[in-house]
Amino acid sequence: MNVAAFDFRNEEIVTIDQPLPTIDMKGELFACGDTGGMTPDPVASRVVRSLGANLPEVVRLLSDAFISSRPSGAAYLRRPSEIAGFGGSKAAFGLLGFLRQTIRLEFGRPSENAISLHLFAVPPEGEAYPLSGSDRARMVRVCVTAVRSREPSHPELANRLMSLEPLLIEDLRKPTSEEIEARLRHAVWPTAAIIFTP
Repeated sequence: MNVAAFDFRNEEIVTIDQPLPTIDMKGELFACGDTGGMTPDPVASRVVRSLGANLPEVVRLLSDAFISSRPSGAAYLRRPSEIAGFGGSKAAFGLLGFLRQTIRLEFGRPSENAISLHLFAVPPEGEAYPLSGSDRARMVRVCVTAVRSREPSHPELANRLMSLEPLLIEDLRKPTSEEIEARLRHAVWPTAAIIFTP
C-alpha cells in the first residue's frame, strides 16, 4: 500500500506516494509504519488500519504468545553455599523479583524514565525484606548457575509467595509525594518467584 508524504523538489513542496508494508491479520489489513496520522489508502477496496500495540487484536495475540493459560508456580532451586545467610538460616526461603518501570508524564504524554530491579527475600517466618544492590547482583549470578531441585516441596512457603506478591506490587507502584510532584508513576512487572531448598 502507499501513504501520502511530502517532499521538497525544485524549490516547492510536492505530494509523493511512499510504499508502506501491510500485513493481513485474520482477514484485516494493517499498515506497519508511520502514517503521519493520515488514514492509509484502501487496498483493493479493503480498509487499512494502522497497526499498534493497543489494538485489541494485537493485545490478544501478544497475550496468547506470552501468557500461559496453565497455572504456574515458583521455580525450585537448590540453595548454593554463596547465599547461606539469606532467609535467616540454612532452611528453605523464597525470592520474589519485580521490574519497576518508571514513567514520566509530560504534556499529557508518557515517556519511560527508568527501569529498576527489585528482589525480596521471603523467609519461612517473619517479614519479607528487600535486597540491597550488591545482594541483588549476587542473587542474580547465583540463580543463573543454581541447580534445579528435583522434588519441589514447602507448600507453606509457596503460599506465602503467592499472598505476598500482590502486596509488594502495590507497595512498589505507590509514588512518593516527590514523585507525584515530578509527575512520575510506576508500573510493576512480576519477573521471578523462586524457592531455594536446602
